[in-house]
Amino acid sequence: MPIEQISVKDKQELERIVTEEMNAIENGLTILYNNIKIDPKTNLDLLCYDANGRLVVLKLSVVEDDDALFEGLRCINYIDTVKPMLRAAYGKAGIDENAQPRLALIAPSFSSNLRNVVENTNVIEVDLYQWDYLQIGDKRGLYAHSVFEKKQPARTVVKEEESKQPKKTAEKKMKPQPILPMPEQKKEEPAPPTPSEVVMPPDDLVSTTEQKKQEKEKKKSIFSL
Repeated sequence: MPIEQISVKDKQELERIVTEEMNAIENGLTILYNNIKIDPKTNLDLLCYDANGRLVVLKLSVVEDDDALFEGLRCINYIDTVKPMLRAAYGKAGIDENAQPRLALIAPSFSSNLRNVVENTNVIEVDLYQWDYLQIGDKRGLYAHSVFEKKQPARTVVKEEESKQPKKTAEKKMKPQPILPMPEQKKEEPAPPTPSEVVMPPDDLVSTTEQKKQEKEKKKSIFSL
């Protein structure tokens, strides 16, 4: 069966096709508004919310257009300021006003420059959907696919052997050191006095000592008789 690519004449026709076949872009997208004038140069084509209640800005292009990225970013800034009002107006939709709105560009092709910019940005989530409007037999349909794969959060893989081992502390514990006995200090003997330091007893003390010796000698002589 031949597959024929059908040209889309303008953005209004593309908007009608996307609105009727929203699931071809992303499952769970629900349209809130279309054709919102942000400023004299910027138009928000479709404002939607996804299955998680996160707001999504859709920018549609029938040709390759790098300016669509910058227009979409201006739309994101505007929608980010009116999230509380949208949540109040569509309470049953479960819009998450804490989540940052994301941007989806829908075009038949994208330049390498735009792809590089989107791939390297980490501030705002931007999805690129490349579309074709095809006819298979007597049926027509929108075919769209994401240019980039959805990025999954990185996980830290821990080996089983490492997980069983106790975690090592950053600081090593100091091992108790043996207490060694202090070396005995030798007592220094006093130096002998110099002749100038010898103190002689007084004369009266010497005479008294001599008298006592003489008395002892006399007593010995008496007992010896």
